[in-house]
Amino acid sequence: MPQKENIICFSSIDWDFIWQGHQQIMETYAKEGHTVLFIENTGVRRPGIRDFHRIRRRIRNWKRGTCGILQVRPRLYVYSPLLLPFPYSKIAFRINTFLFWRHLKRWLASMQFHHPIVWSFLPTAITQKMILK
Repeated sequence: MPQKENIICFSSIDWDFIWQGHQQIMETYAKEGHTVLFIENTGVRRPGIRDFHRIRRRIRNWKRGTCGILQVRPRLYVYSPLLLPFPYSKIAFRINTFLFWRHLKRWLASMQFHHPIVWSFLPTAITQKMILK
């Protein structure tokens, strides 16, 4: 990538989860001068009791950021979307899509984040529908 790009990364893990390729690649791009928006896992299953800590952390991250988007490094932002935990419900999908894109579009416009490269580590049908919407 010779020119500085805007990159949106849909990840299957959260930013502060065990350090893996998802975070490493996006952090490297940010260090090289590209602007990166790392979108944490949008969820593909209903949460259970074992997810309580993760849900609490997601709500905390949402409050710390602007509509859930927080700058964690220079040119590197993390979006912690709050979504209804019913990934296979058509009604929840419509509500989640509306809320997700409403917040994201506002942020993209305010940051002048145009013509992004979209990178997905979560190639599920739900994510693909949200990306293409």
